[in-house]
Amino acid sequence: MQMSSQVPSPSLEDGNWPTRRRSVLDWLIIETRNERFIDNILVEMCERLQAAGVPVARATLHFRINHPQWLGARILWRKGLAEAEIDLYDYGTQNTALYLNSPLYVINNGGAEVRTNLQALPEEHAQNSLYVDLKAEGLTEYIAWPLEHTLGKRHVVTFTTDRKGGFEDEHVAFLSDLLPALALVSEIRLKNRFVRTLLETYVGPHASEQILAGATTRGSGVTVGAAILICDLRNFTKLSDLWPRDDVIDLLNAYFDAMSEPIERHGARSSNSWAMACWQSFRSAKPMPPKICCRQSVRRKQQSPFSTRTTSKRAVNPLATGSASMSGMSCTAISVRATGWTSR
Repeated sequence: MQMSSQVPSPSLEDGNWPTRRRSVLDWLIIETRNERFIDNILVEMCERLQAAGVPVARATLHFRINHPQWLGARILWRKGLAEAEIDLYDYGTQNTALYLNSPLYVINNGGAEVRTNLQALPEEHAQNSLYVDLKAEGLTEYIAWPLEHTLGKRHVVTFTTDRKGGFEDEHVAFLSDLLPALALVSEIRLKNRFVRTLLETYVGPHASEQILAGATTRGSGVTVGAAILICDLRNFTKLSDLWPRDDVIDLLNAYFDAMSEPIERHGARSSNSWAMACWQSFRSAKPMPPKICCRQSVRRKQQSPFSTRTTSKRAVNPLATGSASMSGMSCTAISVRATGWTSR
């Protein structure tokens, strides 16, 4: 009986990713589970790529984030950096000429790849500030790819080399093999950061830490020593009846910023409600004497620009606020309802 020495051809069930088994990919999938921050993962990934012979000299991750203040963030690694650099971008950045002429715009609008030879820039890129700056740093080739997250969310990863002649085809194949895994790993960290930001915004940093640590059952809570300052915007009902909606929102934003900033400089947390009362709590190791609590509350309120000048052109009379303070033991607890949970 004659045996065939031919290897069976791969079937559709065998799949086509990755094109090759690589230790960097194994690490990215298996060994990053305990790393909380995506910037640390980017740094180690690039160091491992260099050790594997891929001449990466610069890499970036560009995320659109769900944050009330920031549109997006860029995480940047360069050869020699032990920690990544993180930059945040304001809302409106997407309308600037710098963004509209960037590779990010191409990728975010459906592009599958942007690959540019920095040693011989084509005429249409010769005035692009990004490419000019990268070339001046001695970099030779730039590649940008999309990171596809769930629900159609698209972010961007870029790699740049300083190797003469740019990336070889083997290097490009190596990097592109990492994209599906990097997308999964980055989405987990991005969602974790979003949940943390959401909790910190609506229940505060102290309660959010308790919730993320597992205090999610009804009655879960912690008792701490605290001083509480309550600041109320007077005559708000009348103002909201008389003023246009946008002016009322501008007033509330200015009021909350003015009251919160001097308080938060002293380590307090702030919250607001539809009752238009702004309250802050100062955690302390032991209850603060009421006289000291009141004295500090008044001094911090006086530091607010809102208490000495109006912040709206519509205000005829100076806008008034009232405040009250107290100190003692405070309890943050979880109240569970049919529709979810709240922090009280």
